[in-house]
Amino acid sequence: MLVELKLMEQRHKAVLEVLDGAAVTDVARRYGVARQTVHDWLARYAKEGLAGLADRSSRPASCPHQMPPMVEAPVVEMRLAHPAWGPAAIRYELAKGATSTVPGRSSIYRALVRHRLVEAKNASGAGLITSVSNEAGLCNCGRWTSWAASTWPTAPS
Repeated sequence: MLVELKLMEQRHKAVLEVLDGAAVTDVARRYGVARQTVHDWLARYAKEGLAGLADRSSRPASCPHQMPPMVEAPVVEMRLAHPAWGPAAIRYELAKGATSTVPGRSSIYRALVRHRLVEAKNASGAGLITSVSNEAGLCNCGRWTSWAASTWPTAPS
């Protein structure tokens, strides 16, 4: 909370300096930010007042290409009912009784990852293992080096 207030105070001082006649370039240099950032602060201050200078999330407000909830719900329900089915099998079953467009296999996969119903894979197809010891025959990139390992890796506790 204190850090946020200090940031808001600094931004407010920068805005006031510009409003008092200081050059945007000089103010930006003094505060260690880009000129466009100072212009953004000025616009937000003019529109919203002091509250407009608070930190904002960089997360988008929406994701227009994400599958609508009405389409995603049956995908999740099928996976929960049939844990062995992957995206291709779920897509096949959805296409059987489809009255509208069926999402693609990769879209179904992303929905399953989002709901943590499957493990995310990297581009090479290996699981994204980040902190498992090398006792079970895993190389640093998270792939199996040998099927001779007698135990499967477990999640660290």
